[in-house]
Amino acid sequence: MNDVSLISVFFFIAVAFATQALYWIAWRPTAQSSIKRRLALSREGASAHGALNALRDERGLAESRAATAPLQRLLAQTGLRLDRNLLLVWLFALTALFFVGLGLVFGNGAWTFVAATVLAVVCIVLFFKIVRQRRIGRFAELLPDSIDVIVRGLRAGYPLPAAIDLVAQEMPEPVGTNFG
Repeated sequence: MNDVSLISVFFFIAVAFATQALYWIAWRPTAQSSIKRRLALSREGASAHGALNALRDERGLAESRAATAPLQRLLAQTGLRLDRNLLLVWLFALTALFFVGLGLVFGNGAWTFVAATVLAVVCIVLFFKIVRQRRIGRFAELLPDSIDVIVRGLRAGYPLPAAIDLVAQEMPEPVGTNFG
């Protein structure tokens, strides 16, 4: 592998990481703003079904089809707000990266493109599974504290819905969002 292609690959990786960092800095919503939006929906009298649909719209999962139900469930469990266009850009970028890498080893061709596309999809799905596992772990870590807040609220004389609202406002993501 010559120096120019090696520099090109490293430059592409650096640009991809810089783009991701800028996205997280500029457009990533805070957990508190998500909680406040959901609490505002519940105060406006939206039904549980309406609040769930608003949550799905926010996370980019509005369309419901039986064939994509497992993928939608996985994406909902990650807690990420998805932009379909950005997801497609990442899919194309990973496919191009894998195509270049596999092309250097096996040569360019249709099978290289198919393998690169499959690898890109697998990487994205693995990323979502890792994010989901971290979120579930974080929820399990914060759940005892959340139950303690509810118990203390009930002992202080709050009704159960008010104690749950207290957890939704005071606890960080993902517990606050789920209780909200």
